[in-house]
Amino acid sequence: MTQPDSTEYLRFGTTNLDPAVLKHLPPKCKVVSTEAHGVSFWATTGRINVELQDGSPKSFFMKILAREDGESMARGEFISMSKIAEPIAWGKFESVVDTAFFLCEFREMTDDMPEPEKFAASLSKLHQKSVSPNGKFGFEVPTYAGNLPQYVSWEDSWEVFFTKSLKNALDLFKRTRFLQAN
Repeated sequence: MTQPDSTEYLRFGTTNLDPAVLKHLPPKCKVVSTEAHGVSFWATTGRINVELQDGSPKSFFMKILAREDGESMARGEFISMSKIAEPIAWGKFESVVDTAFFLCEFREMTDDMPEPEKFAASLSKLHQKSVSPNGKFGFEVPTYAGNLPQYVSWEDSWEVFFTKSLKNALDLFKRTRFLQAN
């Protein structure tokens, strides 16, 4: 059996996965298939279908970030998601330079909008239950909205944090619009 070219690890539709990813799948599972899933302008997203040791099927979602800031993006997504769910792993590919991944259980999504009252109640509950490690507002690692870094510095007040966060988003938007115009 020949070793696949490292670019093979960046495509879905093959059962070849980077060794760093394989380490985080269930022990003795068999990768049955991989497929592109979802749309992203800054990452490759897909589904990994495996057969567990007992023969039952299981699926995982993987985001591949083949870019200089991909490691920071994968780490930020993993740590922030860890506050509300149980993602599986993030890391760097062993076979491809400047390529990171984020791995979690696959969840089927729909285009349906949640009921506004239920969504607002869930969001409120999430924020009420969250605990800051230092009593301030912010986050411990960089996070991203897509490929745009978010403002995460610690602030004493929510109002100051929100204002700086919104200003950061608007500045990024203006810079992007300027770059597209020129």
